[in-house]
Parts: sequence; structure tokens; C-alpha cells
Amino acid sequence: MESKKNNTNYTKGMFITLGILTLILIGMVRSCTSDSKKEKESGPVAEAPEPAAEEPAAAEPEQEEAPAINFEDYQKESEPDPKPAEAPEADDSALSMSERNALREAESYLNYQAFSRQGLIDQLSSEYGSQFPLADAEKAVSFLEENNMVDWNEQAYKGAVEYLNYQAFSRQGLIDQLSSDSGSQFTREEAEYGVKTLEDKGEVDWNEQAAKAAKEYLDYQSFSRDGLIDQLSSEHGSQFTREQAEYGVDSVGL
Repeated sequence: MESKKNNTNYTKGMFITLGILTLILIGMVRSCTSDSKKEKESGPVAEAPEPAAEEPAAAEPEQEEAPAINFEDYQKESEPDPKPAEAPEADDSALSMSERNALREAESYLNYQAFSRQGLIDQLSSEYGSQFPLADAEKAVSFLEENNMVDWNEQAYKGAVEYLNYQAFSRQGLIDQLSSDSGSQFTREEAEYGVKTLEDKGEVDWNEQAAKAAKEYLDYQSFSRDGLIDQLSSEHGSQFTREQAEYGVDSVGL
């Protein structure tokens, strides 16, 4: 009896196990079928587009080759211009000791003040100047001229500038001062050159000179309007033109 019960229980267990396995297989089949349907409904998966082929880069323009440098020419171009050669010193060996001393003194005078030819000779030989013998003074000045060490026209221009630095002059008055025997003793041509150079360089205004002269007169003497105009324009006065004299008087309020 117990043997039959055991067989019956074993058979029941087998059926139960088979039932469970069957259910598992059915579940797996349904799962596969469901996944297949989903794939069909969703349609084919779009493939990723292939990357576009890169266009070839534009060719860069060819650069011209720099010309070869000639280093010798480069060195010549980069070198500074040579300084102008200094003029050789004049040979004064033929001069006497006294003449050489007079020459050195003449050069010293010209370094700080303008002189005419005659004015320089007088300064070198005067008892109020350097007191060289007249012959030595003349020899020294001649040496300056012969060796192009002095330009009297340029000296006249410098002399004109010096006069205007401390006193007012008209055009004619300045020419007279430069050429007078009691003035600088330049020749008339040299004096005119000096004044003309002032004008050409724009370094003088004759109206302004008339105004300065008017003030200078009034600083030490009283004048009426007409009297001051006459003083400024007279041949015995400052020799300004009538128009320049009137401009000068107007500037001081007369």
C-alpha cells in the first residue's frame, strides 16, 4: 500500500514540474513574439548619414622668394654718412710772432662780436684796443681774408642783429649806423646786404621798430604828437617813413 502511495506522489510531482516548465516556455515564446512585433512597428532604424567629404582647401598663393641680400651693399647702406672733412688749418708759419698774435686776437674778437674790416683793424691797433702795430693788424686781417676765414657781408648781418638787440632803428638809420665812420665802418654795400638779409629772414618789423623808438624818446623827453612824428621821420632823427612814424606814435597813445 505504501508503495502505491509513493508512486502516486512521484507522478504528481512530475506533472507539477512539467507544468511549471511549460508555463516558463510559453512566457519566453510570448516575450520573443512581443519584441519582434515592436521592431516591425517601429520600422527600420535610420542609418547615420555618412560625413560629407571635405572640400579640398584653396591653395595658398605662392610667395615670391625674397631677393638674396648682398651683405656688402647692406653694410654700405647702413653705415652713417661720413662727417664732412674739416678744413685744414691755414699755414701761418710765414707770419712773424707779433703777426700771429694779432691773428689769434682777431679770431677771438670775431668769436663774440661782429666787425667790419676797418673796424677790426682799428680794434687790433687802437691804444684803446689791443695796441698791435698797425702793420701787424693789417697783416692779420689780410690773412683772414686770403684764407676765407671771414665774410664781411655775414659780419654786417650779425652787426645789424646786434644793434637791434639794444636799440630801435629804421631801415635807413640802421644802414647808416653800419656804414658810418663813427659806427661800424662797413662799406655801404655790406651794410645794405646786412639789412636786406634781416628783411629776407623776417627778423625785423619796421613798424615795431618805430613803436620802440617812440617809447625810447618818451622815456627821456616829452613830445607832442606832431613833434614825435617829426622826430621819428626826420632825416636828422630816426629816418622812419611817415607811415611808420605815425604807427609808432599811435602805439604809445599820442
